[in-house]
Amino acid sequence: MSAKPTAVAGGEVIEPTFFESQGERLYGCLHRPAGGRNLGSVVLCPPMGHEYTASHRALRQLAAQLARAGHFALRFDYSGTGDSSSDDEKRHLAHWRADIDSAIAFCKRATRAAAITLIGARVGGSLALQAAAGRTDLRALALWSPVLAGRALVEQWRAAQDEFALRLGYPPNTLREEVLGFPLENWRAEELAALDGAAADLRLPRALLLHLPSEDPEAAALEQRLQQMDVAVTRVSYDQGAVWRQEALEAIVPAAVLRTLVDWVGAGT
Repeated sequence: MSAKPTAVAGGEVIEPTFFESQGERLYGCLHRPAGGRNLGSVVLCPPMGHEYTASHRALRQLAAQLARAGHFALRFDYSGTGDSSSDDEKRHLAHWRADIDSAIAFCKRATRAAAITLIGARVGGSLALQAAAGRTDLRALALWSPVLAGRALVEQWRAAQDEFALRLGYPPNTLREEVLGFPLENWRAEELAALDGAAADLRLPRALLLHLPSEDPEAAALEQRLQQMDVAVTRVSYDQGAVWRQEALEAIVPAAVLRTLVDWVGAGT
């Protein structure tokens, strides 16, 4: 089910929509290129929790720039997040990997694409890497600071929550079942801690790894694993800072990073 498309400045048309995944309705926005161009279709896999809200504007701008460059771009919310439905609050990472499969299938139907480019950010990047395994309908995979060391991510989030709780007057190690307003139950923390960037049976020609300098060791190891699967890898280190660590209302859109992603996607068309 789709709402009436909305034309916005810059030439792209945004079509709000819902599509099915595992018996749930996922909310998405399909950015359609103007002028009859069709250079390919892209699915964007967002981060989770507070990193989703902080990076939302950047991913919105990325979809807009992809559309202006001639690509279809689908943004969507995982089940139980954003504007997507779910009666089950315990949405495991496996559910969200399946949501990526559903988003790919929907995008292929909606744009009549035979193959999709997948872009994932943070946890969305790790899930996109897992969802890509074994698929033969992906033309490229771009990972924007994917979580390749899940335990370090959980520790970082716990530290951020402790600092926040302290500012509210709570002692350390309290309010531990959430992070900056989003739930982080122990079972979910254990799932996140197990993320390690393992890549298995990738059957796609190209991949892009965008990472901060501090993430270089994990990115270099993933690059080597991808090359062993005959994937042509482009690895780019950027120093604009991590948009997902900023306050959502103050987050600066990383223009150079978005341009790198758009240009790289376009180079494969």
